[in-house]
Amino acid sequence: PLLPHVDQLFCDLKHIQDAQHRRLTGVSNARILENLRRLLATDARVTVRTPMIPGATALAENVAGIARFLGGCRADASYELLNYNPLAPAKYPMLGMRYLPGDELAPLSAEQMDAMAAVARENGAPGAFWEA
Repeated sequence: PLLPHVDQLFCDLKHIQDAQHRRLTGVSNARILENLRRLLATDARVTVRTPMIPGATALAENVAGIARFLGGCRADASYELLNYNPLAPAKYPMLGMRYLPGDELAPLSAEQMDAMAAVARENGAPGAFWEA
C-alpha cells in the first residue's frame, strides 16, 4: 500500500548465491530475491545495489549472476555497484562488533569498477553503473 507514495527505492543485494550470502551476512537471500522480483514487476523506481567488497562480493561471477537475475526481472533495472568504503572497519568497534574482512582491504580502482560495470551490462543489466 505504500509503494505508490515512494519516489525511489534502494535495495542491496550482496550475493546472488544463497550459500555465499549466508556466509557473508548470516541470512539467506531468498526473501531478498523474492521481494526484488515483486518490486521489479511494478512501475516503482528501484535501484539495486551491491557493495563491492574485495574477495567477497566484488567477483565477476557474482556481479554477472546478479545482472542476469535483474535482467530476468526487468530489462531496464537500475544496478549500482558501490565501491568498498575503507571507513567501514572503524564503525564496527563502536557497535561492539569485530570487522570480519580485516583492515587490509582497499577500494577497487576505477578500472576495476569499470570492468565490473561492464560485466553487469554484458549479463543483462544495461543500466549498471558506479560513481567515483
